[in-house]
Amino acid sequence: MSYVLNPSLEIVEAEGGGIALDKKSGAYLQLNPLGFTVLQAMIDGRSLAEIQDDLVQEFPEQAGRIGADLDALEQDLLARSVVKKASR
Repeated sequence: MSYVLNPSLEIVEAEGGGIALDKKSGAYLQLNPLGFTVLQAMIDGRSLAEIQDDLVQEFPEQAGRIGADLDALEQDLLARSVVKKASR
């Protein structure tokens, strides 16, 4: 599954993570460093499975919860219209 960034949003790296800024309304979503990294990977075409594999390698002590955390982040980003699933 691949994802597309909402075209009205701009993502910018900031100290302590990143920000998804709605250029029309001025609303924003602040992401912690890992959330911002995951968002970038999603819109760069990485699947959640690929992202999960990378995170398990980086944080093996958290392997049991990474999948659930990624699913929750994906659902949050979809619900907030930050990303949408790309049509094939």
